[in-house]
Amino acid sequence: MVLDDQGMKIFALNLCLDFTVSEPGTPPPDTLHPAKSWRQWLAGGHFTPGQTVQVAGVADKKFCKELFEFQADDIWRSRDLVIQVVFATEADRDYVTSKFTDKCKEVTAAGGVVINEKGEFLFILHRGVWTLPKGLVQRNEPLTEGALREVGEETGLVRHQLERFAGITRHTHLRKGKWSLKTTYWFEMSASSAEAIRPQLDEDITQVAWITPARWQEMAPTSYPLTRQLMEHVFLMNILQRDVPGTF
Repeated sequence: MVLDDQGMKIFALNLCLDFTVSEPGTPPPDTLHPAKSWRQWLAGGHFTPGQTVQVAGVADKKFCKELFEFQADDIWRSRDLVIQVVFATEADRDYVTSKFTDKCKEVTAAGGVVINEKGEFLFILHRGVWTLPKGLVQRNEPLTEGALREVGEETGLVRHQLERFAGITRHTHLRKGKWSLKTTYWFEMSASSAEAIRPQLDEDITQVAWITPARWQEMAPTSYPLTRQLMEHVFLMNILQRDVPGTF
């Protein structure tokens, strides 16, 4: 599940690192060629977009360093893949995730999944990619207030209302030569389709649009995997709350 409170999925642009633990009594996957490193093994593979590939996780400093360097590589960050790093124990997984996050400055953001009375969702076109409005939370600002403020600034909405917490995502980001791990807290919000919307041009947002779930699923390849997985989660949450399964 992408939306957790333990940071077991970390996105690196299009790449996703999924830190998991093997089922009790099941050893980690034997996916590594004995003569190659795990990274060399991956480099020789042929993968389809969105594919999940398993790698056996090792709780040592060398593996932690290699994993961080792997996610920092632009070639791999551009690949739409899920690298599922499988550990034998929770302690091993927690050791690696802690060492991984120690290499980043941790920052906090908040954003909104905005739904109107027609069941449409509000998206922004940021630097040519469709995504959701979000931004950094200011010092001492409550997460809910930060989410409402950022959505208003990026979309022009002024009467949007908070409905419920939607979950957490995490992704790495390189800025001025330094890595950050951005934790974003998402909230579902409601707004009227009659309200004026406008893009925040000085933040490189060129379009704001209400989009139906069906249309979004057609457009999803032009978005980030993080946004796609978040929306799949939100769609499911909304479906489960409807009287008629499978409708919005």
